Amino acid sequence: MKAVRIVVWLAGAALCSALVLGAERGLWPPADKARIAYGTAFFGITIGVVVWQLRPDSRTGILLTAWPFTAVFADLHFVFLGSALAVTVGYAAYLLYAPVFAHLVLSYPTGRLRTRLDRTLVVSSFHHNSLPIVRSENSKKTPAAVSSRPEWRRGLR
Repeated sequence: MKAVRIVVWLAGAALCSALVLGAERGLWPPADKARIAYGTAFFGITIGVVVWQLRPDSRTGILLTAWPFTAVFADLHFVFLGSALAVTVGYAAYLLYAPVFAHLVLSYPTGRLRTRLDRTLVVSSFHHNSLPIVRSENSKKTPAAVSSRPEWRRGLR
């Protein structure tokens, strides 16, 4: 099981590094802000993996690791606009950080949701935040932010 944590930590390092490099070559975010944002996200991933290692019976470490991952995955569609896979993953993860955070807060300290109300709140949060993704997949319109920037439209072709 320790190998899984190391692989997750290395994947977080690779993902954050790739986003910093992509931001340095791309339009958004600015390179200095990207280093701070993705460095902080990697720090959060590291804390989650350490908590996961120290308390493997609790799911809090897994949730602490998943939360920064969702925020980093959500930025993929900004940084790598030319990649269809990155845009798809970015849009799919765009609204997932709030439900993961809600799950983390409501399930602390064991990582398990204890009451029916907690489970209902987390499931409805995931459901509510997945609806815009489904609606945007069915829409054929280009978002206004992308259509107003000709250099961003390149990635949509």
